[in-house]
Amino acid sequence: ISINSPGIYWVDVPSGCSMARDSIVVGLSSFSFNVGPDATICQGDSISVQAAGVFNTIVWNTGASTNSIQVNAAGVYSAIATNANGCTEQDSMQVYQNPTVYSGFSDSICAGTNYSFHGQSISQAGVYIDTLQNNLGCDSVVTLQLSIVQPSSSSISASICAGDTYVFNGLNLT
Repeated sequence: ISINSPGIYWVDVPSGCSMARDSIVVGLSSFSFNVGPDATICQGDSISVQAAGVFNTIVWNTGASTNSIQVNAAGVYSAIATNANGCTEQDSMQVYQNPTVYSGFSDSICAGTNYSFHGQSISQAGVYIDTLQNNLGCDSVVTLQLSIVQPSSSSISASICAGDTYVFNGLNLT
């Protein structure tokens, strides 16, 4: 017979003037096994996923056969564990990945002045990069392209007669 549930099973066999009986107790052999809860990582980071439970062998969907694996990409990670009785249990977890956020902008300052960029005081033209932590706890890379504007100057010549006033840039010059 094929048995698929626990219980006591027996067979009676005629033996001379009586019956001979043999029985077997079939139990459900299950065991506790899990690979942990779903997790979220930042792009470029990794986590160690550790299988928990009492089992003899394990095979991950990555092909690994160790109790823990390093995960550095989004996806479903599952494992099948086998105990000493040959019974198997399967568990899986989802790994989500938050991306690195990139942003950039350009700005300019007058020569001889400073630009404040995330705690840095900058006075030279160039490209400046800073890595911050965003509200998800992941990297946010900010790029600044800073240029220096040289002051422009010009000169004018003017002549006035004695006693006259010349108005220059709102000033009365004599």
